[in-house]
Amino acid sequence: MSKSLWAAESRLKSILCDSYRFQIPVYQRPYSWTTEETAQLLDDLLEAFEEAAEGQDDEAPPYFLGSVVLIKEPDNPLSDIVDGQQRLTTLTILLAVLRDLASRDETENLHAFIWDRGNPYKGSTAHYRLNLRERDADFFRTHVQENGATVRPPERDDDLTDAQRRIIENRDLLREYLGRLSDGDRTLLAKFVLQSCSLVVVGAVDQEAAVRIFSILNNRGLNLSPTDILKAQIIRGWSETEQQRYTKVWEDMEDALGRTQFLKLFSYLRAMYLDHRKDQTLVRDVLSIIQMRYTSGQHFIDATLLPASAHLSHVLAATLPAPHGSDAVNRALRRLNRIENSDWVPPALVWFTEQAPEGTADFARALERLAYGLLLCRAPENERKKRYLEVVAAIDRGEALTPTSPLHLRTDEKRKAMRTLTGRIADELRPPAVRAILLALEEEVSGREVESRMERASLERVLPKDPPVGSLWLKWYPFKGQRERWTDALGNLFLVPQKRAPYSSRWEFDKKIRHYQAKPGVRDLVQFQQVAMSPTWEQGELERRHKHLIGFITRMWELGPVPGAQQAAEPGAGGSAIASLKRRAVAGSGG
Repeated sequence: MSKSLWAAESRLKSILCDSYRFQIPVYQRPYSWTTEETAQLLDDLLEAFEEAAEGQDDEAPPYFLGSVVLIKEPDNPLSDIVDGQQRLTTLTILLAVLRDLASRDETENLHAFIWDRGNPYKGSTAHYRLNLRERDADFFRTHVQENGATVRPPERDDDLTDAQRRIIENRDLLREYLGRLSDGDRTLLAKFVLQSCSLVVVGAVDQEAAVRIFSILNNRGLNLSPTDILKAQIIRGWSETEQQRYTKVWEDMEDALGRTQFLKLFSYLRAMYLDHRKDQTLVRDVLSIIQMRYTSGQHFIDATLLPASAHLSHVLAATLPAPHGSDAVNRALRRLNRIENSDWVPPALVWFTEQAPEGTADFARALERLAYGLLLCRAPENERKKRYLEVVAAIDRGEALTPTSPLHLRTDEKRKAMRTLTGRIADELRPPAVRAILLALEEEVSGREVESRMERASLERVLPKDPPVGSLWLKWYPFKGQRERWTDALGNLFLVPQKRAPYSSRWEFDKKIRHYQAKPGVRDLVQFQQVAMSPTWEQGELERRHKHLIGFITRMWELGPVPGAQQAAEPGAGGSAIASLKRRAVAGSGG
């Protein structure tokens, strides 16, 4: 094996020894194992321990705990953990709990696997065998590693970091379970863990090789995410001061967005700055972007990652501040966030990060129209992603708001969108998509933002899918094909801000209306008020509402000529109902 790379399977007693001095590099994420993972590890150990005790086989193979990837010179004990932090930390907590539950005679023997008192004749100084990241190291020593520390409660529970909280939770769980064992069983378990459990230790003398090894190993623990690897690669070779500074900046961004959205941010950056999608990993693509567009990793973080992170946070919350933000812009962002895909985010970030505020309201509105148009015409994922990349390119060329911009729906796309809109929309689109459309319609008609609870609203049908025998529904809609045509039509739908009452969909029209008129969250909706104004729900009433809603959405998202526009505009026709309700809603919000 290459001198720069080595591997060996070792018992735990030979790992928690003078040959290794483990530390967590500043770029690593904090300890994050939950009680679920810790309980699973303990269950596995106890099961293997019981099998070994029953077998009484001195030649039994060791119980394999997985692998640890290190950056380590072969003759130097200092070991940076690239992968395996979660497992080694939890095993240290386990041994510390066993130590504090042991008799005084056994305490020092177990403590030796946690603390090295040093030996001047060997040239070694006293140290803990595992050092966590700086922000958690003292806490770990005080509440785990010191003799008797596992019975020590934290001084202030509300000030704990997530990592510190996990340490306490896992420590207390292990103490509770191990405390149920007899002294003799705990002694035997400690011997089993140290003498009969093994890890494969993989060492590399440089970070690049270590990360490469890590990426192909199938470890049992919590693997590093691409953002962890990117952080390691970007800050590699910087001074310790710079590493610590930018590690904090990086983790603050990650905490603000959450790990999932922070990872998505890098996918968005790839879509923003790469015009190809080859078989490259996210890590390689982002590193390519940095190499092509920036003078250094610091330049990338300061000039792009920080502002993009801040803008993404505002975009997801629809709270974009001035100068780009306005009521119109944030209204469009609220509607965009209701769509199940996030392919629209890269062009939004490019615009908000790189463009002047002028034209932002027009851009946001156009992006909303495009997103809902593609939703209605059920564009395949690949087509959708390609389209948004075209929008990014148009922004870069300064052509995003021109008449030929890819922000505008094509004629064939408008035709497809109208087919969905005029057809059985609740059958052709997923419920979240229909809900998003109805929420946008409600906001447009009422002139006000919907309540937050409506974001999880349920779809209700006026005409039920399966009307009961003998009901008026079967008198009004006697033919199965007729019911199938209209049950899932836009004009038959409205939203309720909670789960529907059992069997409410099958109720007679009058009973259904009375039930929902008693519900404040429903009766205040303009779209429900229009249904409630109807004396019956025969096909003529349903069709009338259907045409009005289609006309309103067609105008709202500029999908083409409004079907039946002349009829809808006639005095006394039901087309005035929405306008009347809109005036009433606006007047009510002003009072």
